Amino acid sequence: MVIGIGADDLFIFLDTWRLYRPAGHAEGPASAHARLSHTWRRVRAALFTTSLTTALSFFTLAATPLPVLGALGVLAGIGIVVDFALTLSLWPALLLIVDAAAVGATGCAGGGK
Repeated sequence: MVIGIGADDLFIFLDTWRLYRPAGHAEGPASAHARLSHTWRRVRAALFTTSLTTALSFFTLAATPLPVLGALGVLAGIGIVVDFALTLSLWPALLLIVDAAAVGATGCAGGGK
């Protein structure tokens, strides 16, 4: 479950990253940082809302009288929170690294695509 939700979060982030290409800006680190800033601002509210509601839904399982189901709820809720944190911290850093490598390898952003 957590892997599926994490993959969906990454897809939303990556799709927004690919859609935003600033017009009239030279390719390079400044352009990549502008794209990342725009992408991060655009997706953070949606990712926060979906992650919060999903995590709270799982955390409510902790109130069930079945210990195994309660443990599952707590573990899944923590997994969703960690996924949200990594999606907004580690994933953007990886995007910048891959973009810089693509610019260095081909001389243009996006790997010449």
